[in-house]
Amino acid sequence: MTDRTLVIVLTDGEPSDVDAADPAYLVEDARRATHELRSQGFAVLCLKIGSVGKGACERVFGRAGVVHCEADRLQGSLVTLVRSIRTESE
Repeated sequence: MTDRTLVIVLTDGEPSDVDAADPAYLVEDARRATHELRSQGFAVLCLKIGSVGKGACERVFGRAGVVHCEADRLQGSLVTLVRSIRTESE
């Protein structure tokens, strides 16, 4: 196992920016930023809370890079996230 820096993104699943409103652009911009971090050796995972934005998060982080949960199930989702961290870092 190699040492890597882990970035965990906690989100509601709706990308936003102060100077852009196009949803497709926002998703692509976030996807590129995630790809750039991974290419620099960072492990990047996402914990998405709520029922909105599942597809956008999966396009940004990849299906395996996202843990979806409702706020009332956060504790169990954190266990899943820890398992994802172990997989991502191997």
